[in-house]
Amino acid sequence: MEKNLFNPFIFSHKISIKINELNNIKSILDLLNIKVKDLENKCFEYGYIKENSIEILNYSQGYLNPVIFVPFIEYKITCKADIFIPNINDIYLAKVSCINKIGIKCIISYTNNKNIYNPINIIISKHNQKQENITNLKKGDLIYIKILGYKFSLLSTCINTIADIVSKTEINNIKNLSKIINNLCNINLNFTIDTSKFNKYKNILKFILNKTEFTDKELFIYNFIDIHNIKYNTKNIIDIFNEYIEQNKKTNENTIESESLYHYNETEDTDIIEDIEEDLETLNDDDMKNIFDNSENSDIDDDEITNIINENEEEEDEDDEEDETDEVNENELKNINKKNKKTINI
Repeated sequence: MEKNLFNPFIFSHKISIKINELNNIKSILDLLNIKVKDLENKCFEYGYIKENSIEILNYSQGYLNPVIFVPFIEYKITCKADIFIPNINDIYLAKVSCINKIGIKCIISYTNNKNIYNPINIIISKHNQKQENITNLKKGDLIYIKILGYKFSLLSTCINTIADIVSKTEINNIKNLSKIINNLCNINLNFTIDTSKFNKYKNILKFILNKTEFTDKELFIYNFIDIHNIKYNTKNIIDIFNEYIEQNKKTNENTIESESLYHYNETEDTDIIEDIEEDLETLNDDDMKNIFDNSENSDIDDDEITNIINENEEEEDEDDEEDETDEVNENELKNINKKNKKTINI
């Protein structure tokens, strides 16, 4: 049952080591290898890690956390390991471990150093199953199941899932998809395939194609099968696939165009530069100093510069208003003095 269960995966992890643990070691790598084994046969954020599969590819220099003073030295490591995580609609061969009136419990296990581990528990609700699929079913039987959902927590020893039983007829129909995939592989794709969103299909393709490594085209084809709900007896598959290729080709071309460099009109650019120069003339020395000081730490966008300019213009307007007010006050004082003089003469 453990065949083709795990996938290689590269991930980053942080390990904390007590300072006194460094006293009697010859190599820090030996100690890191011991510490990282605590992750094996447990779940972490990317799934369940197989025992004795973790390989440290590189590690950082040790450093003390400057925020919290603790007697630990932290190391950042990059690892490669065999990871298992189910996806919805994956199909697995599982062993029935328990049956009651409500449901059926199944497990998928693997063996390492004569120890048996169960990375996944499967719960099947009886009332959702066809009667012929559960009739005469007993403990220890092997059945095909389709994953409907899954859940796991950090450092838990297994992944809990819910599933449905898949009949032998359905299994044969799914297996026949391999013929469709092989036929469609003969059609050329004249664009680059981004397979990052297709990795979720690797588990089901292992079951269909009975192999562990896949080309980008095979992943792309199964994505087409999944989206269009293609069956082994679907008609005009090649025509539908060609339309799908054209759609993706246009999408790919639009993406490339959107990422290309913008070519501007030189006369328009000259006008923009003149406007900017006029705005910059209104900036005082302190504003210029603030702009360049900030640019050393972060990128300054046009809005921020505009805000500075507007603030400066507002200050100038206020200064002008103050000047006008001063002029008015001076005129009023002159008038008052004239009146006073007239009063004295009288």
